[in-house]
Amino acid sequence: MGVKQEFIDVEDFEEAYECRKEDFNTIKNKGRKIFCIHLGGIVMECLIKKLVIYKYDITKRKKDKKSHWYSECRINLLEDKEKELKQIGKQLEKKMYADAALKSVGNSHDFPTLIARFLKLDISSINDDLQMIFNPLDRDKECFIDLRYCSEDEISDDMYSEWKTSYKKCKIWIENQMENISKEDYVIE
Repeated sequence: MGVKQEFIDVEDFEEAYECRKEDFNTIKNKGRKIFCIHLGGIVMECLIKKLVIYKYDITKRKKDKKSHWYSECRINLLEDKEKELKQIGKQLEKKMYADAALKSVGNSHDFPTLIARFLKLDISSINDDLQMIFNPLDRDKECFIDLRYCSEDEISDDMYSEWKTSYKKCKIWIENQMENISKEDYVIE
């Protein structure tokens, strides 16, 4: 099996962001706190992943690992290496795929870490607000995704108001940072 067959297109986070943003704007004033906070986290995650894809020119992911993302440039390097090895009767090792990947992005909901690690933005001024969106109930090993199992009464009106304030601050902050995000090749770890 050749290199190209190992990959599929990465998710369309730009489209997902636009759709989830529209969904969020539709429900944000309907009084459904849990759903709104859950969906707001998804909007933020899609926005950040959209920016990571832009920054590193990501187009593909491994069929078997959503957390490993690749640019066309890296896939071309793998193809070249595959051809070189084929001439001497060898084949690419699985480790070479992992070595060429932008790792731990696709399966991560932890957008504060994605912002700091992959977008390389200083989040110190907005970290508390990012954490409020990421983990609104401040529970160990949980995040906005886990809210799908919560009842409305777990979010007080005050907490919801605080969450909405944090969401607005973060959205404005990210929009202001977008001009500082430039394309670059990712460093292999």
